[in-house]
Amino acid sequence: MRTAIAVVLVGVFALWAAASAISQIRRPGVRRLRRFDVLGLVPVWNLFGPRPIVSDYFVSYRAWDEAGQEVHDWRRLPLPGRRRVLDAVMNTRRRARKAQWGSANYLLSLRRPPVTTPSYLLLLGAVTRDARRDEAAYTVQFRVECVAGHYSEQPRRIGAYESERHLV
Repeated sequence: MRTAIAVVLVGVFALWAAASAISQIRRPGVRRLRRFDVLGLVPVWNLFGPRPIVSDYFVSYRAWDEAGQEVHDWRRLPLPGRRRVLDAVMNTRRRARKAQWGSANYLLSLRRPPVTTPSYLLLLGAVTRDARRDEAAYTVQFRVECVAGHYSEQPRRIGAYESERHLV
């Protein structure tokens, strides 16, 4: 009985490994087979992106006190959490970083995004949380910048978006 179960399990894992290897082939016939993977068990690895990222998004904010005096100049909003060794195995903050990056990308793609979009509200919430550390902060404004070649000697600003002022 145990041998039969072991044989079935080995067969299932062998099929899974073969399907995983075959699914990496970028051909139309192989792509059609992916429709049978309704549970998403067959991974798709992309070792090289078709369009590499050539720019960075930075979210900065500044705050004013109740009298309207600027509390501090533009401060960079930190990414959610610091890198840890455990992130190599289980990166729990990856989705938060991706959400912040995607929200910044979305806001720059629109000419004048509405204040009620989830992307705007996500960044406003992150900025407000960070601004609350300063007790004098009463209103806050955030800015999203897209910079190409950030680590080079000549970084180039591609686009920027500045929000309206909001209560902290």
